[in-house]
Amino acid sequence: MRSTLLLLLLLHSFALLHAQSAFGGLTIGAAYGIDRMDSANLNSFVESFNTYYAANIKAKYASFPEALSGPAIRVGYRGSGLVGKKLAMAFQYQTGKHHVPRSATLGTGLKNEINLDMVNRDVLIELGVGGKRGFLNALMQGQFRNSTITYYTIYQDGSRSIGYEFDINGYYEVSTPEIMAGVSAGLQLGKRVIIPIQVVFPVWLPGGDFINMTDYDTSRYRSNDFPREFDFWVKDRWGVDDGNAITQGNFRGMRFSIGVEILLTR
Repeated sequence: MRSTLLLLLLLHSFALLHAQSAFGGLTIGAAYGIDRMDSANLNSFVESFNTYYAANIKAKYASFPEALSGPAIRVGYRGSGLVGKKLAMAFQYQTGKHHVPRSATLGTGLKNEINLDMVNRDVLIELGVGGKRGFLNALMQGQFRNSTITYYTIYQDGSRSIGYEFDINGYYEVSTPEIMAGVSAGLQLGKRVIIPIQVVFPVWLPGGDFINMTDYDTSRYRSNDFPREFDFWVKDRWGVDDGNAITQGNFRGMRFSIGVEILLTR
């Protein structure tokens, strides 16, 4: 609560500082965006699972997309036409979520289900040029992406289990902290509506791609990491191959979005 109040005071100080701008103030808004990821390794799991059970599968896993789309909400400060009517800047916080379910049904009627969830928490900092009608800014984005896979078994009677009666069941997670860079452009419509368009690309993954997507809630004889190749994982009974895993780098990718922001103060 205290940190929220401090953030609001900081944002309000931006509004007071730039009271002479063409437009500027606290904003709240929403954006619809497309987040890309490297789905090749997830689809290696899908293909290897489908192949492993080829003789006993009614419905195969569908592949995962390379791009996920959905809404995000944001709050912060935006100003344009500052300091000699030329400077534009913004400081905002943004969050959004993607949910991708996949299922496969075996010949016995037993179903396997994967729920992939990705939650983005982003800090956006913009600096550029602008006037009373719009802006063109360089954009730096600090992104913290938390990706999870919940793997269920669904029995013939419809009951669901995440228990370890099957080794693959579990809750796997990995975080991808990322510095991203790109551009932001926008127009002001009327006195309080702003339409921003943004594109950012991943430029730095601190520490490199070294963290596997792991189930931290159990200890298997097999690896606790979510496998890239299902058949290799089945054969590796003692979890020796720690390279057969989905990693944090598999969830990196560019982002494109278009949004609507409302100026709450001017």
